[in-house]
Amino acid sequence: MGPQPGTRTHHGDRAARARRRVVSLTEKFDLEIKERRFMFAVLAAAAEYELELRAERQARGDRRRQVARGEGRMLPGPSVL
Repeated sequence: MGPQPGTRTHHGDRAARARRRVVSLTEKFDLEIKERRFMFAVLAAAAEYELELRAERQARGDRRRQVARGEGRMLPGPSVL
């Protein structure tokens, strides 16, 4: 039985991945050719890396802000919390 609509599957689930189709309203993706699937996977991995990197930097900044507040200091930048 395949994944239910609206559920996420693991990256390694080859059968589920083969049943999925990517639909873009702005770009034409042809994932029928292995080279294009490879390029799409590389771009998706880079996007995921950037997302995680941004989240780590944001968490680091939040921790610095909390420490500074505890010490009675203020860091430069907007104080919207």
